[in-house]
Amino acid sequence: MLDIFSVVKTVAIGQFLLVILLLLFAFGIKMFTYYRAAYLNALKQSIRRLMKHGIEQPADFDLKSIMRYKKHTDILIQMIHQFDVAPVGENWMHLRVTLMDLILIPTARVMAQSRQWYKRYLACLAFQLSSHKIDTNLIVRLINDPVPLVAMNAAIFAVNAYSQEMIDALIDTFSQGRRVQQSLYAQIISSAHSTIIPLVKNRLSREQDPFIKAFCYRTLTYLPSDFDVVTTVDAEIDFNLVTTVYADLNAENVDLKVAVLYYLYHFDPRASGKVLVSHLNDAHWEVRAKSAKLLGELGDALYAFELDKCLKDPEWWVRMNAAEALGALGEEGMLILKNQTPDGDQYAYDAAMRVLLTKN
Repeated sequence: MLDIFSVVKTVAIGQFLLVILLLLFAFGIKMFTYYRAAYLNALKQSIRRLMKHGIEQPADFDLKSIMRYKKHTDILIQMIHQFDVAPVGENWMHLRVTLMDLILIPTARVMAQSRQWYKRYLACLAFQLSSHKIDTNLIVRLINDPVPLVAMNAAIFAVNAYSQEMIDALIDTFSQGRRVQQSLYAQIISSAHSTIIPLVKNRLSREQDPFIKAFCYRTLTYLPSDFDVVTTVDAEIDFNLVTTVYADLNAENVDLKVAVLYYLYHFDPRASGKVLVSHLNDAHWEVRAKSAKLLGELGDALYAFELDKCLKDPEWWVRMNAAEALGALGEEGMLILKNQTPDGDQYAYDAAMRVLLTKN
């Protein structure tokens, strides 16, 4: 029979050795992190010195000295960002163009097709620093990347390119997502300067697919509504867009119709009131619910009577949105809610009570 003390002794020794191994592993990780940080810091300092030398003495700058760092794309991108915001003089712009043309962009084009997502991500960051016209097919491939971080950064570059071709590619790609995703993608596109508005409008005025059109409307709602149209081409686009908007208000596609209502409310809230009222009787309950919600955001007591009728709508969401809208219209709206009784209409009474309880 095995001695119990021998078993305990063996287990104790095993545990002790395991603890020692864990400590050695932790120490090894710490040392690796320390030396890695020191190595990267020395690398950054070396690249920074070479760049400063290229700025201060451009005639003596040896491009080969920095070419050997082309594998460290992340550090080069970081250094370019730092020099862009530093007061380094006109020579920096000449050096920057050289670095982008001969090192960063050629490397980024190769990395954009890598199997490693981090390299594709760095390629997107490099493209964002460049004023080059990058191949649309390459950018579209990155926009469709399965890694969200890569796709988002590729989209940022495409938006800032201010190109109809790029905007069309973005719209084609992003309009395929779900509605929540589309709202996020629309915000990415709208993060660009308002000069992309004519590009989005142009695509909208000639588009036939209802889901792509809905995405275009959502994108426009995130862009400034007071953008001045100054060119003949843009004026023609706006004229065509008016025709498109009124046609889309009568579309059968619910997503498209809701997107148009939000766009009209964003573009001219006051003028959209009559359109919203007319859609309180729409065949689709979602359109009725959104119309009631937007009328409440207008805050005009003029629409209280119409919203009162929506309290009796057979759809719960329409009743609730109408009740919340009335609660936002001030005393007149609150009075309508307080006048609801269970004997008059149980549905209207329940919706009114839910809102009144939140107001107290």
